[in-house]
Amino acid sequence: MNFHSIDYPYDLRIKKIKFEKEIFSNDKVHVKEYHYRAINRRKVIGFIITHNYLFKKEGCIANLYVEKFYRRNGIGTSLMNMAINDIHENKIKETSLIALPHPDGPSLKEIIKFYESFGFKINQYYEDDYSCCEMIKTDI
Repeated sequence: MNFHSIDYPYDLRIKKIKFEKEIFSNDKVHVKEYHYRAINRRKVIGFIITHNYLFKKEGCIANLYVEKFYRRNGIGTSLMNMAINDIHENKIKETSLIALPHPDGPSLKEIIKFYESFGFKINQYYEDDYSCCEMIKTDI
């Protein structure tokens, strides 16, 4: 397990935001899992978790969350950029995610637009109790 501290690149109304990164590696199955946390005053205010399947050259963004009060300040964008940078460094060719709205969060349409800004495209749309869609980005 590796631990890194990353300075926040934006000047925000919310000061003293730090980013932490932990890497969990399983060499037997060639998987690296990255956990990023956005921290303000020793409180986790956002996170992203990614899985990089090195043997298959595939990745998955498992979770992205920013607390409501801190949204629309570039924190989610910074978390995504850090995750995509690690995905790129691991030479991952395809990354998937499920765009799923939460009751206190942005709409599915807003979430899709956010991920599209990083080059993700809709692969499959699901209509059920939780409307969501699978999105994929290739050749990162």
